[in-house]
Amino acid sequence: MSKHHSWLDALKGLCILTVVAGHSGSPFFHHYFFWFHMPLFFMISGYLFHPRSRIQEVREWILKKWMRLLVPYFSFGLLIAAIIFVQTFNVREVLLNIYHLCIGGRTLGYYYGVFLFVTCLFLTHLVFAYAALLIKRKRSMVLFLALCYFIAHIYVSFPFLQQKNIIWSANSVLLSICYYAIGYYSRQTFSFVERKSTVILSSLIILFIVVLEKLNVLSYTLDIKANIYTWLLDLIIPLCAASILVYKQKNKLNKVEQTF
Repeated sequence: MSKHHSWLDALKGLCILTVVAGHSGSPFFHHYFFWFHMPLFFMISGYLFHPRSRIQEVREWILKKWMRLLVPYFSFGLLIAAIIFVQTFNVREVLLNIYHLCIGGRTLGYYYGVFLFVTCLFLTHLVFAYAALLIKRKRSMVLFLALCYFIAHIYVSFPFLQQKNIIWSANSVLLSICYYAIGYYSRQTFSFVERKSTVILSSLIILFIVVLEKLNVLSYTLDIKANIYTWLLDLIIPLCAASILVYKQKNKLNKVEQTF
């Protein structure tokens, strides 16, 4: 395994732990880990993305993502439904779970709560892959992403839209694609992220926001599933958290490698 993938795998593992802790029932973990853990997953996926030059290549890549993400999604989903049926013999409940599995989005709950990420990630892959193919100029891509970000926040500003379930959480892609793009384009500015000064600044920014929140000066919540976003802070805080965690993981692995 390459050094590159070693720190990425370590970062993925850390993200998984924050997801588990965030859903452990602890209000503290739920509040603060939700600040960054889902955006970080999308950033990692974007970092690993490689653009395709032809539409046929994009289609083949999307098919691979379908097999890798959605086949397990439905397989494990149906397996859970079967286990529920064996335990309850409640046909109506099982059929309802299967329906929710097909619709996805905010209908997924309890056993299926984390399944939302899979469909949202697949759609994010899909949209960004075609955007990268069709939008050649970086300035145009920035405008496209800015428009997605703007629409995402305008969308959730209307309660009747925010509470509406959209199949496979397609509306969440408006924000998740921004995180995905940050991960992708960060490869070109990675030396900046690795600087200790950047990590110190990121830590101070997060600490400052925590203090302001404790003083009730501002309120920050990020919940992609519930469509709860906060202008600018939902970019600044995940970016700062990513900078800190990447720096820490790479440093740890460097120290481990130096001992061998």
